[in-house]
Amino acid sequence: MCKKKKQENSQVKKSRYQRYLNSLTDKEAKRYLTDIVFPQMDFYSKKSAKNKKSYIVFSIISIICNAVIPILVLIDESFDIKFWIKLVVAVISAAAGVLTAITALMSYRELWLKYRLTLERLKRIIESYLARGDEFFDIKDNDDECRNLLVKLCRAEMDEEHRAWEKLVGNDGSEQA
Repeated sequence: MCKKKKQENSQVKKSRYQRYLNSLTDKEAKRYLTDIVFPQMDFYSKKSAKNKKSYIVFSIISIICNAVIPILVLIDESFDIKFWIKLVVAVISAAAGVLTAITALMSYRELWLKYRLTLERLKRIIESYLARGDEFFDIKDNDDECRNLLVKLCRAEMDEEHRAWEKLVGNDGSEQA
């Protein structure tokens, strides 16, 4: 079962990045991208999507909770069910506050945007490498130099993302208490 999962993941990676792989002639660059960069890009893509979903779901529920409260207050003034309405308003207010606090504490929006930005930057580096544009333009006739620059730029981008992540969750990589 584990082999089957690995094969499926390998096929997904190949199909997702096939357009990049088809353009590569440098076997070492192909291996580096396939073994190091593409799995990292998959990670960024999945984490970005997960954090985006969490941020949007928590935010929408919080907005709805906050929108319902004034309506319940008006109902409270019109009917003689004060205790129950007050209880419901208190529960909904608390839920909205908790959801807002969780969203801020978990940094869903910041992580979503950071992972997505890193993914897009890695795509740009790879596309520049393949087209021998931007940073690669002046060295386009030297595969070794281009590959070394590709590795350097990708590594720098992944390191920068990791440092930013550490700042969000704590300097040692563990969440701060």
